[in-house]
Amino acid sequence: MVAANMMSAGVRTIGTDETVPGALRLFTEGHKVLVSVDSKGVVTGAVTPGSLMEAFPSGKFDNANAPDSVSKALVKESAEKGFATVRPHAGMDEVRAAFARPRDAGFVVVTDDCGRPLGVIFPEDVLRRIWRYATTR
Repeated sequence: MVAANMMSAGVRTIGTDETVPGALRLFTEGHKVLVSVDSKGVVTGAVTPGSLMEAFPSGKFDNANAPDSVSKALVKESAEKGFATVRPHAGMDEVRAAFARPRDAGFVVVTDDCGRPLGVIFPEDVLRRIWRYATTR
């Protein structure tokens, strides 16, 4: 079992210079994580609903300037750094170890050798593969 067989292909990316409203719209469409990429398509971070909420300090929405501050905020200001990445050929042990790292973000990004995203693995993807393996033996 390798990462390429566990990942959710077609990862949703968003440019680092895109605005937060664009990211918010994508989350309303059902995406769990947005992988931020630079102009060459290389992973620079990840945007999650939690990272967006943390990007706006307490009280930010309690004043008349809130809509303006949200509309001008950029994705690169709220993207998480330091999350786990693996290559497509990574085995189950490496993927499981990636989820056990101290900064476990609840997902692992699968990248090619140049750092471009190929897919995302969520814990339920790993468990699904284990279940399929266990029930087909």
